[in-house]
Amino acid sequence: MDVNLGQLEDFTVVAAERHFGRAAARRNLSASALTKRMQRLEHEVGARLVDRDGSGFIDLTPAGRCFLPRAEALLRSAERARRETLSAPGAPVVRLGIPGAPTDPLSPRAWQALVASGQLAGVEADDLAV
Repeated sequence: MDVNLGQLEDFTVVAAERHFGRAAARRNLSASALTKRMQRLEHEVGARLVDRDGSGFIDLTPAGRCFLPRAEALLRSAERARRETLSAPGAPVVRLGIPGAPTDPLSPRAWQALVASGQLAGVEADDLAV
């Protein structure tokens, strides 16, 4: 079986949304591209995971209901592995001193984006008194 994390993410979003169009929008894909990716996943798994109706709505099949918690666990495990790797000694951490950091509503999003990029182990911020 040759399944990647992106396929697992596709499946979990489809399962959460129960609609191909909404799931595709969340994944920044066209509905047809997401459908093809889901078909490849189903081929790799060897079972139909979702039942589709003509209007884009889906239900999980028994196989899909069985696969979903395992896919979610694999994604959590991969994210945990990434975080642990980035927090290893010597991993890059940026320390910022930003006036108003604790109260600036944009700062946390910017910091999260830097860490989510996978290039930093973390961002530590201190408020600079000015």
